[in-house]
Amino acid sequence: MKHYREEIRLLVGLIIFITLFIFVMKMEYDGDVSKWNNGICVECNGQMKFSGGSHYRTNEHYYYSCDKCGHTIETHSLMQ
Repeated sequence: MKHYREEIRLLVGLIIFITLFIFVMKMEYDGDVSKWNNGICVECNGQMKFSGGSHYRTNEHYYYSCDKCGHTIETHSLMQ
């Protein structure tokens, strides 16, 4: 009986961890979509173009710059 309780606690902990991970990833993606603004610069209404990317271990960053004013945003997802 005690063995089953430990397994249930581990299973519940794993489910909570996975749920939180998915929630954080969704929040990060929603933030990227908001920054991306459908590829329109929030400063001058110019077009955002891919300007570079970086990768360090498991972190990926993508940079987009406005073709008119040079305003640059950073996202964690490719946004095209």
